[in-house]
Amino acid sequence: MVISNVLSQAAVISKATEAVNNILSISGNIHKSLASQCKVEGHELIVSCQDGMQHNTMVLDVGHKFINGKLNVKIGRTGPQRIRLVSMYGEDYTDAITKTDTGFVINTKDIAGDGLYSLRFDHPIDTEKFIDAFVDIRKAKESPGDEKNEYWMHAELKCPEVLKMKYNRVEIQNIDFTVNVGVSSDIKSIIPQTFENELADSLAVLREKNPHEITKRAMKLAYTKRERGNKKDDVITVLSSLQRMFEARNFGHYISVEKDFMYFNCYRGMENYGNVPYPTWPLSMSVISRTDLDLNKCAADGTVIYKKKDFLEEIRKIVNK
Repeated sequence: MVISNVLSQAAVISKATEAVNNILSISGNIHKSLASQCKVEGHELIVSCQDGMQHNTMVLDVGHKFINGKLNVKIGRTGPQRIRLVSMYGEDYTDAITKTDTGFVINTKDIAGDGLYSLRFDHPIDTEKFIDAFVDIRKAKESPGDEKNEYWMHAELKCPEVLKMKYNRVEIQNIDFTVNVGVSSDIKSIIPQTFENELADSLAVLREKNPHEITKRAMKLAYTKRERGNKKDDVITVLSSLQRMFEARNFGHYISVEKDFMYFNCYRGMENYGNVPYPTWPLSMSVISRTDLDLNKCAADGTVIYKKKDFLEEIRKIVNK
């Protein structure tokens, strides 16, 4: 059993190491090329999931022997999208960098002298592949209650020791979590039967093509309207008013996110209740939360809270108009 666990962990580490070499190949190749020419004192990596970019910072100790020379960085392809060279005193020496077809060259004769310099470069990253390789994401099913429903979330770095071998600092920003909050069954539970009857009869009138049948169905619809209350808005008008409740700016009022996650946004699910030619209400709302991870904080827990009671009270007001 112990041997099996050790082998399993070794396989995970091997996979993570391979992922570092593949997904972060450009930064790895730059590090390797520079380390063969000067001393690399440190390498920091920030992955911004929101814009799909990796932001690297390397601290280079450019010794005296490299002054009036060149640091030729060959990575087998065009260099990073954005690249800067800054001294420890904040002086910008980006003009000393020349991009080439196989990387870039730092012309050390154009910098002030030997010492420490910060090389900062940005490059796109396949965020989906990176998260899949390095972050374990778990989401619990709905935990229903009378007043609110809760959804538990957990994110954790896989094999942080592999990243620690390559980098002094790693930060993964804005890891997205999408939780589908079911709303349809709750809404249906407070919809009066008279409302459902009027909805069904309105739909029957719209779908009928025979003039004689249209008249019959219209008479039946008039009866169901009286049954529901002549002073109430018709169901099509009510459903139209209902749509604003599923806009992000309104539904977001009934969502809170706790612990290590932050609420970011929400959007309406693609499927609606009922097979009708106009919007009724969505089966679910998708809620997006975000969290950050780094080598000092390798795990994050959070909870999405759907304030069901408050939301349904507002829905009831609209339906009963």
